[in-house]
Amino acid sequence: MAALAFPCCGPWARVLTAAHHDMPLEGAWVVAVIPLALAAFWDNAARIQARHADPDLWMPRIRAFVARLALYATAEATALALPVTTLVYLMTGVNS
Repeated sequence: MAALAFPCCGPWARVLTAAHHDMPLEGAWVVAVIPLALAAFWDNAARIQARHADPDLWMPRIRAFVARLALYATAEATALALPVTTLVYLMTGVNS
């Protein structure tokens, strides 16, 4: 799933990088965490719905797959865009 989500995370990583350059680092983390929390909530709801759906229905399983893909993509984009700059900022105090 992580390999499938990797191509999807590029646009979101670019948005987070732009947010980091336009606002303080804390604001960029807020921009990153809110969609991540929404994707996690959607993934949880879709997984529960797919688990309790009739086994012959495909749509709940497809929705659960897409929700998990979105969750992985947002998590990967956040991991690619923000932690390195956050560590540099915390260790040196320089916001690059």
